[in-house]
Amino acid sequence: MGRDYIRLRSNREREKLLAEAKEVLDEDQDSKAIDAALRHLVESHGNLEEMKRDLTPDQAEALSTSELSLTMYPQVRR
Repeated sequence: MGRDYIRLRSNREREKLLAEAKEVLDEDQDSKAIDAALRHLVESHGNLEEMKRDLTPDQAEALSTSELSLTMYPQVRR
């Protein structure tokens, strides 16, 4: 990667989301909460991609979030 650090400008929404993530994840350090949230996103995306063929469109919509949408494509079955 080559980076020693990443800078993010703080704003109210980011601070609120970080505080909520730290509470949900039971973490007291910002960096640990951010790392856990990123790992969760990547793992969740992989899990959803693996199971999306077995879901109905309604289930896919229920599992989608505003940040991670489970896109269903029409399937032709023989």
